[in-house]
Amino acid sequence: MISASDPPARRADSPPEPMDDNPIRGQFGDEERVSDPARIVGLLRGLKDGRALLSIAVDGDPALYTSAVLEVNPDHGYLLLDELNPHRGHQRLMKTRRLRVRARLHGIELRFPCAIREIGRASGIAYYYAPLPEQVRYRQRRTHFRVEIGAALIIPVHLTREPEDTLDGALYDLSVGGVGAYVSKSNLKRGDTIPNCIVRIPDAPPLHSALEIRFVRFDEARRKLRIGGRFLNLARPQHKALKRFVAELERKLLQRRRHSKAP
Repeated sequence: MISASDPPARRADSPPEPMDDNPIRGQFGDEERVSDPARIVGLLRGLKDGRALLSIAVDGDPALYTSAVLEVNPDHGYLLLDELNPHRGHQRLMKTRRLRVRARLHGIELRFPCAIREIGRASGIAYYYAPLPEQVRYRQRRTHFRVEIGAALIIPVHLTREPEDTLDGALYDLSVGGVGAYVSKSNLKRGDTIPNCIVRIPDAPPLHSALEIRFVRFDEARRKLRIGGRFLNLARPQHKALKRFVAELERKLLQRRRHSKAP
C-alpha cells in the first residue's frame, strides 16, 4: 500500500502548526464543512501530492505532533498516515486510537478527525490505517485581512436588491475587499449579487458598491442571518477611504491586544 518510490514528506522538517480551534478571523474565510466524498478525496490527495506536513492532536494529550498522508484509497475507503513525530505521540496514539488532523496547503486550511483502525509497520516506521473522514472542515485564506468589529462600534449596512427590497443590518467584520454582516432573515444565498450595498463607516461618506454574497448562515443565537460578501465595483476614492478606516481599526485592535497582555 505504501509506495517506496515516492517517499512521504518527513515529519521532522518543521514543527507542527498550533492547533487553534479559533484562528484569527481576519486570516481565513468562514468555515465550510465538506461532506461530498469525491471532494474529500481530492482534498486529501492534495495533501499527499503536496507533501504537506500535518499537525496532529491525540485525544487526551495537549502536545502536538507531525505526520504526513502516505496514501489515499477511495476504492477501499481508507487513508494511511505516517508515524507521529516525536515518537511519544505514537506511543500515546497506541492507547487512544483517535486523533485530530490540521493541515495547510496553498492557502487552504483543512481539519478532520481520524479513528485509527489498524497500526502497521514498514521499514521500521509505523503507519496508521484510518477510514476516509466523512466530513472535512475547510477554510480558505482571505485575499484581504478582515478586522473584527467590536461591540462598542456599530457600522450599519443596507443591501438593496429591488427598490422595495432592502435588508438592514450591522457589520461584524470589515476589510478593503468585503464585509461580514448580520442582517434580518431573508432568502439570500451564496452566489447572489446585491446591486447596491451601502456601508456607513464613521466620519466618511457612505460606501456604495455591488456585493457578491460568498457566505450565508443563520445564527440561531442572534436569530439573524450571518453573511459574508465581496465588493465588486468600489470606486477608487471610496476604496482609499475604506483602506484608511480599516488600517485605523487594525491599529486600535493591536493596541487593545498589547494592553490586554501587559502585566
